[in-house]
Amino acid sequence: MTGKENIPEDASVIIAPNHSNALMDALVVLQARRTPTVFGARADLFQNPLLARFLTFLKILPMVRKRDGIRNVIKNLDIQEDILEVIGDKVPFCMFAEGTHRAKHSLLPVGKGVFRIAVAAARASRIPVFVVPTGIEYSDYFRYEGTMLLQFGEPINVSEYIAARPEAGDAELYRGLTAALKERMSGLFTYIPDDENYDAVWAYTKLATVGKRRGPLTARLAENRRAVASVLPADAPGNAEKLSAALDLDRRLHDAGISVLSLGNGGLGRFLLKTLLLLLLLPFQLFCGIFAILQIAPAEYMIRKGIIKDEAFFNSFRYGLYSLGWPVSFILWTLLGTFVFRSGFWISLIASFVLSYLALPAFHRGMDAYRIWVSDLKLLFRKDLKDSFRKFRELV
Repeated sequence: MTGKENIPEDASVIIAPNHSNALMDALVVLQARRTPTVFGARADLFQNPLLARFLTFLKILPMVRKRDGIRNVIKNLDIQEDILEVIGDKVPFCMFAEGTHRAKHSLLPVGKGVFRIAVAAARASRIPVFVVPTGIEYSDYFRYEGTMLLQFGEPINVSEYIAARPEAGDAELYRGLTAALKERMSGLFTYIPDDENYDAVWAYTKLATVGKRRGPLTARLAENRRAVASVLPADAPGNAEKLSAALDLDRRLHDAGISVLSLGNGGLGRFLLKTLLLLLLLPFQLFCGIFAILQIAPAEYMIRKGIIKDEAFFNSFRYGLYSLGWPVSFILWTLLGTFVFRSGFWISLIASFVLSYLALPAFHRGMDAYRIWVSDLKLLFRKDLKDSFRKFRELV
């Protein structure tokens, strides 16, 4: 996390992140700050009374969107009063300005909702009101146990902005403020314009940064942004050829089931060394899988059965079920260790507690390593793809 100093103190604050990974985005903000924060969430989640009580307990307020119908949007007036009370008490309110999530390195149109609240708060209170642009960067949207970078950007002082434009109407204020928010948000993650060249630019970015994607996410973000900037505008001389080559190679890799990461993993010698290491770690991987089975199995079963259909929610769903399954797994293994394996209660309790935290992340990281190994194996027999990648690097 960077930029925490950009969150003003002794002020009314609205935190405005990009929204690319469903519930995980809110959890990232909450975990990073570890201070009271109220969140806004789409109102249809509150239709289930039990879920509504749970979300309210978590300090989440329902936000009605245009797609929910104009009549329902009026309900936001009541919610707005609650939000004004929250930020008036100097408790930050986190609101996703795009209105919905999408697993892309881009931004949906930034709605006026954030600044409708911010402007109302600025006019109703002498406390300065700030909107803090926030960027969340993930190493992967769909792989569990990935890494993320949260960055708080330079805050927008809404109170000062209004004071400097005494003749401006609401529509003009909203336009200027949303434009400023979009500009600042797009500088805090790997931003690619959402146009017909999006897929090609993202393919180019992945391939151009092969071998540079290790290390902290701040360094990877910088490499990504340099790669994106190097092929924009897409119609500049030479860029069309780069983007076409990148998109073609990316699609061929996808069809072959080969990860871009395999392109930077070295030759046969390194592959054999990795094979030996993974064989030695296989018993540990199996142990972790067995130990965490009560957490893993229910989530994977429900996902495969299609209970959760939106892939962007898979990791949020896993996180929830893993959290619920942890105490069950901990208690069960403590009992098994005590009465079946005769290890003694305290030894079983301590061992189960430690392993319950370690086994699940170790299993997921191990599975990622085996997945990349399979990809590396496939690439060994695809000289055409390796040759295409070498030709691509010459263009870069």
